[in-house]
Amino acid sequence: MKAYLKKATAVLALLMCFSGCGDADTGEALTEELTQTADITTEADTKIKLVAEDGTCRYVIVRPDKDNSIEVKALSVIRTAITETLGVKPEVKTDWLNTKANEQPGEYEILIAGTNRAESAEAAAGLTEKMDYTVRVIGKKICIAGGSDTALLYAADCFAELLKTNKGVLDADYACLEKCRASDLIAHISGESAFESKEIYDGVYYTHYSLSETSPYGKQEIYTVEFDPERTDLSFDVVQNGTYATSTVKTSAVAEKFTAADNGKTVIAAINGDLWMTNAHSRNLGGTTSYKDYSDYVTTKTLTVPRGFNMYDGEIITSAHMKAETPYEGAFYSFGITDDGTPVLGNPRVSINIVKSSTMTGMSADGLNRLPANDSLVMYTDAIKSNNCLDEAYELVIECGEYKVCHGAKITGKVTKIIAVGEATQDIAPGEIRLTARGTRIESLKYFALGDNVEISVYLTDEMGKTALWTNMKNAVGGHIPLIINGKSQNSTNNTVYPMTVLGFKADGTVVMLVADGRGAGGAVGLKISEADELCAELGIETAFLLDGGGSSGLVLEDKGKYVIVNNPSDGSERSVVNSVILSVKK
Repeated sequence: MKAYLKKATAVLALLMCFSGCGDADTGEALTEELTQTADITTEADTKIKLVAEDGTCRYVIVRPDKDNSIEVKALSVIRTAITETLGVKPEVKTDWLNTKANEQPGEYEILIAGTNRAESAEAAAGLTEKMDYTVRVIGKKICIAGGSDTALLYAADCFAELLKTNKGVLDADYACLEKCRASDLIAHISGESAFESKEIYDGVYYTHYSLSETSPYGKQEIYTVEFDPERTDLSFDVVQNGTYATSTVKTSAVAEKFTAADNGKTVIAAINGDLWMTNAHSRNLGGTTSYKDYSDYVTTKTLTVPRGFNMYDGEIITSAHMKAETPYEGAFYSFGITDDGTPVLGNPRVSINIVKSSTMTGMSADGLNRLPANDSLVMYTDAIKSNNCLDEAYELVIECGEYKVCHGAKITGKVTKIIAVGEATQDIAPGEIRLTARGTRIESLKYFALGDNVEISVYLTDEMGKTALWTNMKNAVGGHIPLIINGKSQNSTNNTVYPMTVLGFKADGTVVMLVADGRGAGGAVGLKISEADELCAELGIETAFLLDGGGSSGLVLEDKGKYVIVNNPSDGSERSVVNSVILSVKK
């Protein structure tokens, strides 16, 4: 009960008692007057003040315990506004509470974004679109929230302006729900000389940036497509471009074929995917190509296998580049999106255990559909036609029937053929698995004989600690150098100037497909790999890695029923590649 109301009610009760003994008219008049007095409320009932009577800041700014850079930026705007406008410095803390000590939330809190307070959830419930933002008083809590990173910054600015206008005093029932423009969600880059952005599908934006010669990155032509992976009407797919995982086809042709297929999806954007092994990496028999001081032969002819971990429609196609594929150039990362729309960058590892059923004698493979490198044991599936291995290899042909390589798979089969050292390899038939060993790994395969039953188990882990997410992934694309992870630069020192394709995501989960021209194509010089992290940060991308680049870099969009490449490939025309990343609309 309000303070004045309590006092007035008590007096009213007393006078009503006296009115029974005195003049009735006088009693009625007093009753009416005091009833009106009972409706009087204090300023404390209708207003909340950020500054306490002792001149200190009454409110504490509370941020999520695991915040992101945008939330930190919003916090800075709010703290600065309070300090400069009201002359007091607010305390800042996270929303973590010591449950063992029965710690409770404070009475006066300014809640930024998605804290664990119930008031934050209530405020967020009113945000239905990414453009929405709100400043709302709930009880004695001030909630500042947005449907996206950009909208949250708008909410912070709105609160700062509100402070200046009202000098730190807010209505106790204050609530606003505003929208920023959809175009405001598109970030800008330093040194822009031209900027074009358009909505190519509801909530999906294509943007073309032209940067001047005086920009921090030099003259550039950069293209992005942004989308919300949580949208159930959108689909993210990684597909092999040709009949086999080693086939190369242009992404524009793949997009056209994908849309024409009976899969209920229409492509709206696509980019080239993983980089792949070239003649230099394979070091073909009889050739003169050497690679980084390695000149030993690996294959009879080029095996254009993707270099990273790739998964197409739930099937693991390749494990990541293995150390035996000399020279080993470090971990190759992969990107995927879970069924619930969570984008993930990881370093997945495929474990393959091979057991002879009769004796339970076991061993493990070093890789899946990798190069048949020396001193390695590689498992090959019918996703490729041939492993092109040298005749110094020893191979087991296992007939398995229909199978699918995925996390938790148990594949059984029988050894139907042994290809001994000195014999030429053969094509892999549908339903077969090939175990191929060279050097020190040959002896392990000699435990098997013709007719032996074989059990193969497949397990997936992630070296970045996200195994649970990766074991439920259906589509993933391999890539190379990580540029920025969780807002932290990976400090690449590679100053190669490069046309590039980048895949990443913002703090709010928005996925960004980025292609940059280079080598003079379209007038662009190309990006330095060492500077790509700064570009990502300007675009609000918190986690990103480099896929394939050079002449392979290409962005394909739908245009009047046809699929065209919109950037300027450095080859002069679109290059054929091994796989593509496709964004489509479900029909």
